[in-house]
Amino acid sequence: GEVSIPLSLGVCPLGPLPLPKEQLYQQALQEPAWHHMPHPSDSERIRQYLPRNPCPTPPYHHQLPPPHSDTVEFYQRLSTETLFFIFYYLEGTKAQYLAAKALKKQSWRFHTKYMMWFQRHEEPKTITDEFEQVRPEFPNSRKKFPEKIPKIPRKKFPAKVPKIPSKIPKIHSKIPSEITQLPKFPGKFPK
Repeated sequence: GEVSIPLSLGVCPLGPLPLPKEQLYQQALQEPAWHHMPHPSDSERIRQYLPRNPCPTPPYHHQLPPPHSDTVEFYQRLSTETLFFIFYYLEGTKAQYLAAKALKKQSWRFHTKYMMWFQRHEEPKTITDEFEQVRPEFPNSRKKFPEKIPKIPRKKFPAKVPKIPSKIPKIHSKIPSEITQLPKFPGKFPK
């Protein structure tokens, strides 16, 4: 057979000492606790779902959000456009926080002065708690924009701008008069 040794013998390897009645009671309560250790998920409170804008929906529609939709892993599977929408339109929510974390993992950084997101293309030169210094990089910037913008001589601009007519022609002048002249309504509207 099997021998069951109480776990509390680890405290007194030479054998149990005679304990007072109160400590025997505490030991009796501790024994089951050793066999049922808490899991990290036991400390999390079960949160009841409360919709922001409740409205009646038919029972065949989902009444609760998908499971695990409040995790960073779920938000990392969403498109970048969706993450930006969540960040800007669900202000002050956990969804905004999770969208920001997912964008940050995609190398996007939020600029607090300009209130905009920028994508990092290289590792920053300087990193502090308050800022990151990165050399700005624009794709194909040398091909699109010349080093020096050429000056255009005034002669190439038209001397006079064409004048806009003061009277705008009537659109319905070509429409037959039978259509443009509607008969008057006889009498009053019914109440």
